[in-house]
Amino acid sequence: MTLTSFQLRLLDSRKRQDFFYLFFLGLFPIIFSYLIGVSRTIKIPGFEGEFRGYWDSWNWMIYPLILPFSLWCLRRIGNRLFGLPTIYSFNYYKEVPILHFYQKKKGFKTLLNIQKELINIALDKKTFFLVLYLDILFHIFDNSSEIRQYVEYYKHPDDYVLKPKSVNLDWAVFFLIKNIIKSQSLQLPRDYILVSPHMNLLFSLSAYLNQFIIIFMTWSAIILIFKYNVFYLTHIYIRSHTPQRESNKYIILDFEDPNSAFGLSDLYKSFRLQILILVLAGIALLFSRYANVSPENYSLGWVSRETINSSQPFVTFLRALAKISIKKLFPDTGQCVIGIAWLIGFLGVSLPSLVKFLPLGFLRNPLKLIENIVWGIKPVEYFREFITPEDEKNRYPLNSHEDIVKVYKKFKCQSFWPIGDKNALRLFVLVCFVFYVLIIPLKLQVVGVEDLINIIFLITMAGGTSALLLYLLNEILASYLPPPE
Repeated sequence: MTLTSFQLRLLDSRKRQDFFYLFFLGLFPIIFSYLIGVSRTIKIPGFEGEFRGYWDSWNWMIYPLILPFSLWCLRRIGNRLFGLPTIYSFNYYKEVPILHFYQKKKGFKTLLNIQKELINIALDKKTFFLVLYLDILFHIFDNSSEIRQYVEYYKHPDDYVLKPKSVNLDWAVFFLIKNIIKSQSLQLPRDYILVSPHMNLLFSLSAYLNQFIIIFMTWSAIILIFKYNVFYLTHIYIRSHTPQRESNKYIILDFEDPNSAFGLSDLYKSFRLQILILVLAGIALLFSRYANVSPENYSLGWVSRETINSSQPFVTFLRALAKISIKKLFPDTGQCVIGIAWLIGFLGVSLPSLVKFLPLGFLRNPLKLIENIVWGIKPVEYFREFITPEDEKNRYPLNSHEDIVKVYKKFKCQSFWPIGDKNALRLFVLVCFVFYVLIIPLKLQVVGVEDLINIIFLITMAGGTSALLLYLLNEILASYLPPPE
């Protein structure tokens, strides 16, 4: 199997049997752990710590579900954004918003050219190796203590002494129980069978293989979303960067669209999909957050009972936030990477909102961007970038002050997002809510007054954050494109 054929298989939603393969791959360590005796938590009398079993690590126990879910998300992105496997199906473009848009606006010949570009982006080998490198790097750093235990043990198997704080005592290092009992003359719990280092290593590799695959698919999805949105932005017509002979490949914005979406309403589903996948990914990541963050670090939630009963709730709230330890909320490399990956995904999903800023040159010409930031840009030059010479003559003349004011009003009425600003705000409220819960997870208990207050508070804060984002976009645009006097 070549690398390209492997990438195609990974993104081919017709291969439904792959979901079953991944389900059983996630199920394998669950069965394996039972067979070798690392499934349940072991407490050794006289030893200060305990070895957490695989079955008690519930964030790992849900891998039979997370693996197929991750593949579904990745394939959904490949199918609905990049048109894979359109190279096999002639009419598949009708299910791909951007290809359907090109077919309606530009014709079938242009569609085929765009389809080819998208497929080349999705199957880029550099992306594959970048994701592979990030995945390997993550596992080296995240599992450095476990790797060190195995290396030191195999170097000195007879006189190795465990330092309890040097490693997380869990199923990955159950083989160390033998050394603890021997070095400290302790009694082995009844009916427990010692697991050998070789068997423990083999089991750990089978478990971490699942995590490796999930992280590989996660980073692949994030990078593909980034690439798709960059593709979208670079295919918006900008006069100074669009070769005349290739102008048919570019999307011309419609300043008179009644839907206030620059004539891009047909792309609604592709951007809605990105936001929904981001939300679903955030919910899936919460399993890892709850399993790895100590309960005392989020037991108060965002709004504690002390804050609710305080005469100065805002001051009490700020003091409570100041006491929260970032190190305890993100205790290891894995938790830090979860936060960073989700933030990168959020930035990738937000990229389309920069469509109104394209004349500044931030994508194609950094020098022009610096020049425009320092010296500014005239409204006539700004609008002319979006308008073809033909449209400037017929639809959007820029000859007089009145013409510029008319074009400015039409431009301002259009949305930042192709799905419309109102729809985008509703979806981003959900995104921001998940983001705040990822930072400080809510308590898992029967819903009471305190929990309802926390949920209402986070929804309000998420709504405020979304509104603030739109406000900042408008203010930044106004700073470079002030209303014509």
